Amino acid sequence: MGRLSAALDAAGHAYRGTDDGLAVAAAPETVGELAAAHGVVLHALAATGGLEQAFFRLVGEPGPADEAAPPEAVLR
Repeated sequence: MGRLSAALDAAGHAYRGTDDGLAVAAAPETVGELAAAHGVVLHALAATGGLEQAFFRLVGEPGPADEAAPPEAVLR
């Protein structure tokens, strides 16, 4: 993940290691485009959020945390 970490740093995106991979404080599309521009192959890329946000997305209603929390992508 060296090249991806360097690209994320240069673009100013915060990220952290997880048990499954890397969590990035950016939309999955942004992370995917950044990875592609730097020749980094991603094998999995998923949007995440808290349990409350997931519930409101499933029922199709905006949740109270939707506007406060930035999008996050998880790379595996």
